Amino acid sequence: MWIVIATFACIAGFSLVVWVVSKRVCPVPSETEILSSRFGEGRPPADERLVKRYAPDSAQAGAKVCWLAEGRKHSLKARVVDLSDDGARIKIREPLTPETSVVLEMPNLMLAGTAKVRYCQKTTLAYSVGLSFHGPLFRTPS
Repeated sequence: MWIVIATFACIAGFSLVVWVVSKRVCPVPSETEILSSRFGEGRPPADERLVKRYAPDSAQAGAKVCWLAEGRKHSLKARVVDLSDDGARIKIREPLTPETSVVLEMPNLMLAGTAKVRYCQKTTLAYSVGLSFHGPLFRTPS
């Protein structure tokens, strides 16, 4: 009986020593250390979402924007400036009203999706429009 108790005490003592040594040798990194190792110093704050962004080249940037207004279908040629999982920034020649639902078609990337206009700002030669996708983009036939 004493052998069983002594063996159990030795195993518990050894486990305690291993646990203490592992905590000293491999301390748990803080959230700041994790973020700086991933993104470098001064990169996104802890609560900011990580979104992959894509800037299409000029051959891929062509797009078409379609929407309904006053019971009529409208469409414009557009150029995609930024594209991400959640939305896109496009350049067009006419203004769009914020909160308008649109369809964005990108034939060179074989992608399309529905979106909502979040902002429309006048730039030198065009309007810069921010779109927020309603759902994921889908593949279009070539």
